[in-house]
Amino acid sequence: MNGIGWAIIILLLLFIVSLLLFIIYSVLFQARWLMWIINKINPKALFYFPIKTKIIALTVDDAPSNQTEEFLDLFKRYGIHVTFFIIGERVKGREEKMKRIIEEGHEIGNHTYYDEPSFKNTKEEFEDKLRRTDEVMKPYSLNQRYKWFRPGSGIPSSFMYDCLEKYGYKLVIGSCHAFDAQIKNCSYTSFILKHGICSGDIVIVHDREYTLPEVESFLEYCKDKKIQIMSLGEMCDFMNGLQNEEINSTLHKPILPYSIPTPESHSQSINEYLH
Repeated sequence: MNGIGWAIIILLLLFIVSLLLFIIYSVLFQARWLMWIINKINPKALFYFPIKTKIIALTVDDAPSNQTEEFLDLFKRYGIHVTFFIIGERVKGREEKMKRIIEEGHEIGNHTYYDEPSFKNTKEEFEDKLRRTDEVMKPYSLNQRYKWFRPGSGIPSSFMYDCLEKYGYKLVIGSCHAFDAQIKNCSYTSFILKHGICSGDIVIVHDREYTLPEVESFLEYCKDKKIQIMSLGEMCDFMNGLQNEEINSTLHKPILPYSIPTPESHSQSINEYLH
């Protein structure tokens, strides 16, 4: 093989290695173009908010727990509201924690009844666990504007959508995952969050004792970078306000390709506004 042949092989190998590194980086830090593609495959799910302003929505999975109050203290100190995704079986005995979540301005979402991958359920099993968690949450969510659902393990399946529509839920996945349910190294998970964050992201962390330092580090980072943190509901209200402002001031096409639901239209549009 002559020199040109070897050069072509070397260039090809470099291209393959570069491509693999690019893919690994994109998956690890959940690049927005990758989230866009996944969102196109699952158009009924909410992955992120299409906005360029330095605002994100923070969500906390697997609540309530023994350390939920420590998270609430942390969020109170930073003056932010978040969305807690509730596992139904964990509410009993932690009613005061649930009450405090609501009293301090946070909102709650349905994370099914057990800590398990939802996609492994049958449709009947899924609906039963969704309904049971819905019933457990009702005393705390009566005045809540939106109904959010995130499947266990964050993986949606087609059989879920009819059930979610029946109970008035919107499926939320997210676009910036700390992977802190799998990795217990806070330095590593904090690094992922800080370097993967984009405007409009829905950030996913978990209600675990070992994740508190990770979350506090991330909140401090957002404070330094002047990134505003909201709950999912606050973000929807903010986006709806931007859309109305755009319509009223310029009479141009709305900045969103869908309508953010309002209290009056919630039951109908909460399952339609991504269409």
